[in-house]
Amino acid sequence: MSISTKHPDLRETHIIGDTSREYRVGHETTTALSTHEIILAGLTLATEEFCFIRANPEFYQLLIALSGHGHVYVNGEWHRCTMSQAYITPPGKFHAYHTETGGRWKVCWVQFDPGSKVAQLLRIKDASIVQADGRPLAAAIEGLWRENLGAGDPSFMQRWADLVDALCKRIVEPQHLDTRLITAWEAVDGDLSHNWTVEEISKRAGMSSEHFRRLCLVSFKRSPMRQVAELRMRHAASLIGSTALTIEAIAYRVGYENPFAFSTAFRRVTGTSPSEYRRARNTLQ
Repeated sequence: MSISTKHPDLRETHIIGDTSREYRVGHETTTALSTHEIILAGLTLATEEFCFIRANPEFYQLLIALSGHGHVYVNGEWHRCTMSQAYITPPGKFHAYHTETGGRWKVCWVQFDPGSKVAQLLRIKDASIVQADGRPLAAAIEGLWRENLGAGDPSFMQRWADLVDALCKRIVEPQHLDTRLITAWEAVDGDLSHNWTVEEISKRAGMSSEHFRRLCLVSFKRSPMRQVAELRMRHAASLIGSTALTIEAIAYRVGYENPFAFSTAFRRVTGTSPSEYRRARNTLQ
């Protein structure tokens, strides 16, 4: 816990700040958000002036830290909110958040009507902090903002709004993906040629091998090593379909020294051999 002394009096405050940058889209500018009962969605690159204190908000809000850190008010105390943490707040309950002096904090956020489906999934009575990877949601909000700023095509606006809503639902669902798993699998995906073991990957996630196995089975419906194979085959399929690399070279890039073993694994995951997959892709092109 990090105690904040910047705003000890907790008076109603709405300050973005002259040096902060904010990109927002509201339901009043696009009906696409209204279909999901989203009031506002935005990205904020916050500097030290940024501060919001609301005594009686009329909406649910999901705010996720993307980089840097700020402070959020939970259970009568200020807590640090850093990357991959979400601050979730219900309507009618006091909430507050701000950057610290000299600090920077990048966040994405969405405000929902109390009657929305996301609000029904939340069912929270007080402000809380949960683990969440906000990067996909931030990308969707930025896509919506850019489309609104540019062509403003209603069909594209609706697709972006649908994606924002779907990603929010994924975050607030009780069994959303543990961010420690995301960190571990990002490491694996970044070096698929490495001879990964369960022990090594679970260490990246900061948990025991057995706990890591259980989380993988719950989250992916497969064991850790089957997930490694899945990531390898997805990348291999991309290389087979989009490059002229030999099957042997692709096998090596995804961690197989034996092309035959690679072909067997590829068929097991995709249902076809690497050469058959390449011929099919070439036919489609």
